[in-house]
Amino acid sequence: MFKHTPKVGQWYSIPGIDEFEVTALNENSGDIDIQYYDGVTEKLDKESWNSLELNRMPTPQDWSQLVNEIKSEPIEVIEEFIMEEEDFAIMDNVE
Repeated sequence: MFKHTPKVGQWYSIPGIDEFEVTALNENSGDIDIQYYDGVTEKLDKESWNSLELNRMPTPQDWSQLVNEIKSEPIEVIEEFIMEEEDFAIMDNVE
């Protein structure tokens, strides 16, 4: 039994701490998948969920833009590899 019944798509706030959306429920295990406002995901069991002091909240208007704004390290191409015709001939002999 849940203290606050989780609902997929519903946003919740933990006052003064964070905001998140329920993204999935596993009916067999009772696990709740959540995604925080900053895009980080987490899996909670029933006990963890029930220990939270939650408030339901409306969906933030700009939440999807935040995930797109997360900065990542650029990928640097070290060396370009181009297969030559003789490289394919070698692969033909592989069984």
